[in-house]
Amino acid sequence: MTAADPSAPSSEPSRSVEIELKFDADDTTPLPEWTGLPGVASVGAAELRKLDARYFDTAEFALASAGYALRRRSGGPDAGWHIKGPRIGGGRTELHWPLGDQADEDVPDAVRSALAPVTDAELHPIARILNTRTAYALSAADGGLVAEFVDDRVTATDVRTGVSRT
Repeated sequence: MTAADPSAPSSEPSRSVEIELKFDADDTTPLPEWTGLPGVASVGAAELRKLDARYFDTAEFALASAGYALRRRSGGPDAGWHIKGPRIGGGRTELHWPLGDQADEDVPDAVRSALAPVTDAELHPIARILNTRTAYALSAADGGLVAEFVDDRVTATDVRTGVSRT
């Protein structure tokens, strides 16, 4: 009998539903006044996060074709392996496994198992997203989190071609 590798991600992911809205804005666009929104009583201090995400798919883009995204992200409070499922209404189910001590980009067995109903083909890096994120916690009067607003400054690179966009 062998012991499990304590640095490997757990086979059981955390699960959440993400409702994400994206807007393009230029550098002169002011931040909104959030406390005017229903249910928002306070706004937390700006939190700077440096994120580095590698996205993976098959050579035939089986994941993207089925509405999935697979990434390995470092930096920020949710560093780890993420599978975003297809949109259902306004949201997507997201599965998350922490990185632990894993420094390489080999897709963990637990993540591969979760993707097995979509594909068993080899997964390759397809994109790298470098993101300087400023996050603001929007809280209710009782201190509960209502939403998180993030201001992202993104550089995306297609790792197959080397072409970058900001």
